[in-house]
Amino acid sequence: MTCSTPSDAARQRPRRRTIATVALLICTALAPPVAAEPVPLRDEDRGRLARYHDALGRALERALAKAAPADLHDLTAALAGAPQAPQRADPAGDWQCRTLKVGGMLPLVVYGWFDCRVSLIDPTGGVNGGPVWLLEKLSGSQRTRGLIESDGDQLIYRGAAYVADRTPPDYETFPERIPPEDTASLAPDIGVLQQVDAGRMRLMQPLPFVESVFNVLEFRRGGG
Repeated sequence: MTCSTPSDAARQRPRRRTIATVALLICTALAPPVAAEPVPLRDEDRGRLARYHDALGRALERALAKAAPADLHDLTAALAGAPQAPQRADPAGDWQCRTLKVGGMLPLVVYGWFDCRVSLIDPTGGVNGGPVWLLEKLSGSQRTRGLIESDGDQLIYRGAAYVADRTPPDYETFPERIPPEDTASLAPDIGVLQQVDAGRMRLMQPLPFVESVFNVLEFRRGGG
């Protein structure tokens, strides 16, 4: 009896299918992820975020060189802890908050604690289908109010910085160019929200319009 063997072409077909399948898997693995849609920002504000690390470095350099030890201790505590991924963030609720102004006319100013609130206003209404929160600083003479939503790998805040006797507008109503003399009492306010854990987070704000090179709005739950 003669055993038949497959032809070379027949032997090649399964091999070619295997190679094609492996190639497809490799291409799929190496393909860049689909980029998230950017949160809509004024061009000037997007530029401020683009200079985030430069501003933070300059601000910290000045603070470390000249700030009081007690203030440096507070700044170190505010910046301690790695931020959670945006998908794990749950900032809703009542908070105590305080502003640390870094690297401006004074090397570091640490303000007292005031009241802040974050409210979930839409669980899926963000530009990338994620949640949208409303942040409000409720007490103190200098306040902020605006929206938080995901920009892919970070949470972006966009709102209005204002003094207590002003009515904050929606961020989208700010013109692209604002005269410097108008920003002391009302200005666009942007930043990156970093939640460390259920009881701590911080809003990192490069190049605010007045007084400092970098602002950190620190949040804690409850008192203490």
